[in-house]
Amino acid sequence: MPKVQVEFTYRRVTANRQRRYQLTPKHHGFPVKPSDAQWHKDLQHDDEFDVFDRADQHDTCDEAHNLYGIAPDVENKCLLMLGSENQQVALFPFARDREPWHGYPLYPINGEDGRPPKAVFQCLQAAGLITERQRRRLMQGKEA
Repeated sequence: MPKVQVEFTYRRVTANRQRRYQLTPKHHGFPVKPSDAQWHKDLQHDDEFDVFDRADQHDTCDEAHNLYGIAPDVENKCLLMLGSENQQVALFPFARDREPWHGYPLYPINGEDGRPPKAVFQCLQAAGLITERQRRRLMQGKEA
């Protein structure tokens, strides 16, 4: 993952709702605090945006309208690691209209505090993005 030294808005918008996406230094190699989640070093900006675009397309959100995304590895029938600590689910906190969204790898490394609601995992499965087995494993805080 190329480091991001200053915030910038990604060149594309999501296909479904034309949402803009912002990349931030905090989650790309310039953490403010040691606890700041970092995107995986092998993930490119296009890959990160694709996770966001897929979440927007399938509306994989919680009651607060935060989006959650994953990156399926179809060839190997698993989920890609999104974060530097092997997180497989990313959180994109709700942004108001006309404001760019941003996101970061969240789960499962963050444990109970970072676990998305059960409905999010059900939505990911209903959209065909994860299997039942992957849903169960993720809900248990395990790699899928």
